This record gives sequence, structure tokens and C-alpha cells, in this order.
Amino acid sequence: MLDGQQRITSLFATLKGLKLQRASGNEDDFSDIYVDLQAKPDEQIVITDLTDKSEGACIRLTDLLYGGLEKLTAYPRDHHQKLDEYKQRIQSYDFSIIEVRDVPIDVATEIFTRINVGGVPLSLFEIMVAKTYDDKLGFELADKFDELIATLALRDFETVSHATILQLIALILKKDCKKQTILKLTKPEFIETWPKAVDGIERAVEYFANAYRIPVSELLPYNTLLVPFGYYFHKHPDKPDAIQKPLKSLTQKSAVSPRMA
Repeated sequence: MLDGQQRITSLFATLKGLKLQRASGNEDDFSDIYVDLQAKPDEQIVITDLTDKSEGACIRLTDLLYGGLEKLTAYPRDHHQKLDEYKQRIQSYDFSIIEVRDVPIDVATEIFTRINVGGVPLSLFEIMVAKTYDDKLGFELADKFDELIATLALRDFETVSHATILQLIALILKKDCKKQTILKLTKPEFIETWPKAVDGIERAVEYFANAYRIPVSELLPYNTLLVPFGYYFHKHPDKPDAIQKPLKSLTQKSAVSPRMA
């Protein structure tokens, strides 16, 4: 699922009255969602707080959908029409889907972009978040990136962009970092390479801070300068030696573009 995964999950949990255990350890209870039978058309109909609501004024959503005739008729007679109307609205609602099977991720995302004319097109990073998600391995790219930024923030390098880490991973794997190359990366190889790319970025940041006296990321000419340096430190974990140092200007003028293709 390229987009709306959280929304679909929340919707499903709401309709089923489920409890969801989050990765953070918190639990969201979707069973305490009610329909206010006294609400006017321009007021909030679906609520979670029953404070100041009289008995029989609200019905649990799951009871509305699955409670059966006996439970529904137990409500005051003047609510019966609304109960029937709300139940029918939910049960008869058509959710538009387009199912695409066995196509490359770049084709699937192109289809999504073309049909999503009313929304905001997915960024390359958002596409890779969807493509690389792995529940069993506990890999969530957005969370991993936030962890990296939190670490870099300790050195005042928190403005490193999404593009930087994606380009570095592609460079490590394919020696090319164009958008098309990034989109073709497979989930297993991306996840396996993630810690290597993070290590390269962190070593590059440390080198900038110590060797070049660049105290904050805002002073970098452009963010993607971290890509060739990150790649260098992936290949050579140690600092450049006396022979390699004169080549730094050549490295800075490498083929890596300051803009994401």
C-alpha cells in the first residue's frame, strides 16, 4: 500500500472495534467510538467522549453495525430512523480502490500519481518508506530517519535531507544515485545497507566538524556534499591519510548532483 496505510488501519480498527498495540508500547482502543443520535447535521456526530450525554443518546459504533435488531430497538423510538440511516450509510459506502499486482514500484507509483489528482503526489522518500516497510524486522524508514536526525542533532547537523541518505544508499549498492536507481532498490538490500549508510553519514559529519571546523550543517555548500564523503567513509572508515587529503577537492566535485534527479 503506497499511501493511506495509517488511515486504512485506523478505519479497519474502528469498524471492528479493535485495540491496536503500537510499536511505542501504547495501546489505542478503537472500541470506544460512539454515534451521537441527538447531534444535528452540522454538529459532530461521531464522538469518543460521553461526558454530559444522557443514557440512550449515543450508541457504540460496533453496536450500531453488529448489535442486531434487539439491541437497536432498545433505543427510544424517535431514534430508530437515525439508527437505520447511519447503519445503512456505513454499510453501503463504497471505498474506491485500484489493485495493482506484480508491477515494478516505479510503475505503481506512476499509476498512483496519475489517479491522485486531488491529493499531494508522494515524494521519493514517502515511496521508499512504503516500499521498505517490514513489520517482522521492525524497519520503518521514517522512524529510522528520525533516529538518525536525532543523533546528528547532537552535532548540529539536523538539517540533513531525506535525499542525502537515499542517494548514499543507492551509491553504496549501485554506484549510482539517480531517482530511477533508488526506486529499483529492493527492500532486503535497502534494509541491509541502512546501518552502513548511517555509519558513513555519521563519520562524514564528524570529519566535517573536526577537520574542516564546520560546526553546523547550515554552513555546508549543499546537503548532498555528505553523499560522496559518506561513501568514502563507508569504503574507508578511517580518516583520509596524507595522500588522500589533497583529493578532497576532487571528491567535492564528484558526479553527485546537489539536486535530486
